Amino acid sequence: MSTRRKTATLVLFLLLTAASWGATPSFTPDAYLRHIKFLASDDLRGRGNGTPELDKAAEYIAEQFKAGGLAPAGEEGSYFQKFMLTTGSQLGPSNRLTLRIGERSIEATLHKDFVPISVGEKAEVGGDIVFAGYGITADEYQYDDYRNLDVTDKIVLILAHEPRENDPSSPFNGVEMTMHGQDNNKVLTARYSKARAILIVQDPANHDDPSLDLPAAAAGAQVDELGICGLRITRALAQQILDGQQRNLLELQKQIDEKMAPQSFALQSAGADLKLDVIKVRKEVRNVVGLLAGSDPSVADETVIIGAHYDHLGQGGRSSMSPQLIGQVHHGADDNASGTAGIIELAAALAKDPLVRRRAYLFIAFAGEELGLR
Repeated sequence: MSTRRKTATLVLFLLLTAASWGATPSFTPDAYLRHIKFLASDDLRGRGNGTPELDKAAEYIAEQFKAGGLAPAGEEGSYFQKFMLTTGSQLGPSNRLTLRIGERSIEATLHKDFVPISVGEKAEVGGDIVFAGYGITADEYQYDDYRNLDVTDKIVLILAHEPRENDPSSPFNGVEMTMHGQDNNKVLTARYSKARAILIVQDPANHDDPSLDLPAAAAGAQVDELGICGLRITRALAQQILDGQQRNLLELQKQIDEKMAPQSFALQSAGADLKLDVIKVRKEVRNVVGLLAGSDPSVADETVIIGAHYDHLGQGGRSSMSPQLIGQVHHGADDNASGTAGIIELAAALAKDPLVRRRAYLFIAFAGEELGLR
């Protein structure tokens, strides 16, 4: 579900809830907006997981729950539920990428030719190379680079982003990037297609600056744990792989964009061996939990749970829709700050009238979002 749709659903829910009370809601747009402005402010620097700014946001939400009349429902009588989360990673000294092209062996250089972007359980893999276009499987757009392509135990070479990304008439939502253009989604698609590893190269037709080939290098060697080894490589290195097939990276991209059809193929006598040395960074984060008791003893054991996640992307990274903007604050007003503001105000409104609460209501502001699933 899109962020706009989720926010619209929340607002509709609040209005319907207020209508069911038969009165004007006891919260105002100004109060709602006040929470959003605080959570999405420059001072909170995008509320990245494991940052002091996320802790500051948690303290703010707890204060609002307390002021609104919610009882603490966290650990040891507090509003907080703590858990450990992998928030990042550091590269060790033994990261290697070796290409096998015909009779030649090419030893790539870390940070010059490649950077790791994801890891799996096996940090050392090898296999033959397969070119899989943009590495996208999108049934909703009738597009699949993996159609009739067996990549089982192979190393997949793909282009970054999406077909026709600068074309307003592109089937991929015009010039607005969809989730299919994100590196992490491409990595997961390769994993689900049973590939052993994935090499992502900047698409040259839309990004002509080679200095941006390895944007992840500026992210402090952040490497995500996605169950498969993934690298960003330079277009120069990718072209060396394709030279042995008498193929050109730019021309392949142009063919895909023109036909809106896959141009995938298995390379002949081309393979790669990867060894990733990644050290996980784990930090403690907190959910914020508050409780309103119910008024009807007959349903005392039933609880309505209402939640929103309050963390965001901090200062960017590959999970961002704009990974090239690493280092800039990603404010996260919509949907996480707006959703969190919604539950704060809804909780306070419900607290003022216990007669409308037959069941107990548990309000949770979550940290970690999808990161908590890894």
